[in-house]
Amino acid sequence: ISAKAVAVGNAMYDMGKQGIKAFTNLAKIGLDYNSQMEQYTTNFTTMLGSQEAAVQKVEELKKFAASTPLSMDDLAKGTQTLLAFGVESENSTGILRQLGDIALGDADKMQRLSTAFGKATAAGKVTGDTVQQMIDAGWNPLIQISQAAGETMEETQKRMSAGAISVEELQAAMEAVTTGTGQFAGGMEAASHTTQGLISTLQDNA
Repeated sequence: ISAKAVAVGNAMYDMGKQGIKAFTNLAKIGLDYNSQMEQYTTNFTTMLGSQEAAVQKVEELKKFAASTPLSMDDLAKGTQTLLAFGVESENSTGILRQLGDIALGDADKMQRLSTAFGKATAAGKVTGDTVQQMIDAGWNPLIQISQAAGETMEETQKRMSAGAISVEELQAAMEAVTTGTGQFAGGMEAASHTTQGLISTLQDNA
């Protein structure tokens, strides 16, 4: 056998090994993905009491993840946090979008905001702890709440201390800062154009 034939044979062998390795890696990715989706569905079935509702929620979050810098795992965790605190399932994704914009696409900040909002929902009012957690994540809701109510910050803080600021006021503040010309409007979209955001969106689409 000529040296050229041996070289060609070795090259084909190496290509074959690489092809098998690539196929194996793709198969593993596919299995891991299916396993992860199954786990999300199981978790949401427990929380929502229906597999049909769970499947619908997972599909909803998959589409959300594919168009934002946040991963499916980030969104699933945020949603589970909101649901655990009593936020209605049909409202959870919309609220998560607002929190994601306020967090400017930062998963850690969004999770902290989700926990703070969840606590406010469970308590039925906005507390100092809620506000402090949100401030630590980059947003002071009292600024918007006081402006909407035509109050001074001191007056708003007194209302909060008296337990008189409702979750509805907090939601209205979130709506105001994430729509139109609000401070955080398009926050996730802007983050999706960064290098990290593009990579995250590409991974979710893949």
